[in-house]
Amino acid sequence: MKNVLKVSFFALALGLFAASCNNATKPAEDSTAAPIDSAAVVPVDSAAIVPVDSAAIVPVDSAAAAH
Repeated sequence: MKNVLKVSFFALALGLFAASCNNATKPAEDSTAAPIDSAAVVPVDSAAIVPVDSAAIVPVDSAAAAH
């Protein structure tokens, strides 16, 4: 009985090992893919950023929110 358990466990481990190693192959490279142009990044205009009004934020009472 012990040999059956050992062999079945070994077969399961070997099967999982083979399945996981089979997925480790490198994907084919796409020769039609265009390279990323880092100069195409547009900087954010600082005048377009709206400041947050901290006086308009209402504090939350955690004790009242639990009920």
